Amino acid sequence: MLGLWAAVAGCGGAASDDGAGGAGGVAGSALAGASSGVGGTAGGGAASAGSAGEPGNEDPTLCGGAYAYECAEGKVCRFQSGCGTVGHCTRISDSCDDNDEPVCGCDGKTYSNECYARAAKVSEGTKGACGATFECGPYRCAPDQYCVDKADQAKGPWRYACVTLPASCGGAASCACLSDVKSCYVGFTCATVSGGVQLTCD
Repeated sequence: MLGLWAAVAGCGGAASDDGAGGAGGVAGSALAGASSGVGGTAGGGAASAGSAGEPGNEDPTLCGGAYAYECAEGKVCRFQSGCGTVGHCTRISDSCDDNDEPVCGCDGKTYSNECYARAAKVSEGTKGACGATFECGPYRCAPDQYCVDKADQAKGPWRYACVTLPASCGGAASCACLSDVKSCYVGFTCATVSGGVQLTCD
């Protein structure tokens, strides 16, 4: 049975090298948290046009989800549907504009726009300012998401992910409403954690 990670890995998306930014320098406060690496940057390697999953490819196009490689230095994984899910390696800009378009980073902090989040080496988690969040490995999930711990199924750095609740949950997470989700290859155990619900793959 294919799990969420195999299915999500096949999704399309925006180009990997889209530039962010514009006029104006990145504020020092946005750069202060750059050591966190919550968005998934990694050291090493010149840019490559190869796709994720190829041995020796130091700069994969795809990241997160089922992909086993981190992004090259100077890029961050721009997750498509939640922290830790499949995404594209995207350049970190050295300058950002002052557009007020708040995003909640995968670290649970609010940034004035996505460019500032990337400058701090953090991927956008959700649009808008952060509200209540709960811990999911290195990420912070929103209340309308659940946390997945891939455990032994993880073949790379993307062990955890924040996944949107199915409509059957009615916006309120519970182990009962998640009993039929295909978030793991075989099965999972479910537990209520502080502020949310976590599935751990068997």
